[in-house]
Amino acid sequence: MQYHHINRQEAVKRAEMILDNKDPWGHICMDLCDLGFAQDLRVASLVYLTATSRLIDNPIWTIITGASGSGKSKARSEIAKCIPETDLFDVTEMTPQALIRLPGAQGDGVDFTNILFVKDERESKSVDPGYFRSLYEDRYVNKLVASGRSSVMLRLNGCPAFIETTTASRVHDEDQNRRIVLAVNEHPSKMRSIMNLIASKAAGRSTRSNEDIQRIHQQMQSVLPRQSAIDVPFATRIVNMSEENVAGPESLRAFQQLLSVTKTVALLNYRHRRTTDHGAIVATEADYEIAHGLLDPIFRSRALDLPEQSEKLLRVITQNVSKLPINDPRRNGFTRNDMAVWSKLSKTTLERRVNDLVPRDHLISIQSGGRGRKHQYILNTDWESTLNGESIFVPPSDL
Repeated sequence: MQYHHINRQEAVKRAEMILDNKDPWGHICMDLCDLGFAQDLRVASLVYLTATSRLIDNPIWTIITGASGSGKSKARSEIAKCIPETDLFDVTEMTPQALIRLPGAQGDGVDFTNILFVKDERESKSVDPGYFRSLYEDRYVNKLVASGRSSVMLRLNGCPAFIETTTASRVHDEDQNRRIVLAVNEHPSKMRSIMNLIASKAAGRSTRSNEDIQRIHQQMQSVLPRQSAIDVPFATRIVNMSEENVAGPESLRAFQQLLSVTKTVALLNYRHRRTTDHGAIVATEADYEIAHGLLDPIFRSRALDLPEQSEKLLRVITQNVSKLPINDPRRNGFTRNDMAVWSKLSKTTLERRVNDLVPRDHLISIQSGGRGRKHQYILNTDWESTLNGESIFVPPSDL
């Protein structure tokens, strides 16, 4: 079967249908599944919302982590193609010096408002380039540079949204809580799912190509309001009802991220949201419910000081140990082979996750490997009270 690629007129019509539908977010999630993210839907959802957040007053910066070949670059590139090209700026190969010297930087400067920055493969343990951080946090960068016998002031303005990828299992401490850090699914079943989707399209059993889906979303993104004020009328209630669990600067950053995601969901629903007398879109509890559901697992992982995928391994180990018969010797010590069988992770990936868990005492090493002996571990179950306790922010049902 040959795809009947849709033209611009058809793309505009379908984009309008999504926005006019009472559940635009549900349609977006279905399209993300069709793009190949059915088993990484939460990651894809937050990447999509990050891209869309370029249009609000406080855009999101997201870092996607994962081993080489795990699909992190696919999440970045395929979802970036859902954004109009005029709103995209790839800074992968760009140095800070090249950025500050962009044409137009003299005078009023270059404006990056409503722009999405994308960047592949941050170097392990590196700090963000200073210009990117200043632009994101201060909304401007000024630099005096030599020009012949005189000097000129170069200026960058605006706060872009930012999506970047890294193979580092843990990002720099300064960014761990300041950015939304997403770990892609590395389970073998995900790779089979992607292969099945590719095979289905190759065999002609799928009537929509990725290009068609992306063309529709480019049209939809192009008609969303830009820089519209978005009110979250229940924001004070969230703080007051979360008071017992909120402490330290990490909670403030998490709250800002929660508000940004809530506002972005409201923006996608703007045709179904009331506006104030001065034109602000008013977010609803339904928008907060989506944002809370996507971010709460990340906030809980932060409380453990763990990458999200390592936390998932910890859950898998705990579940499997709890199912062992009471007289099973593995209750008093299990091996890496046991963990590999339970998690279905490769040896390399498992070792990386275990190396996250042991230094933080979530796994306790009771026997080192070597000379015919196998590494053995027991669980420290204190972590369960953190992950299975209350959400950091009030659940939508209690709001």
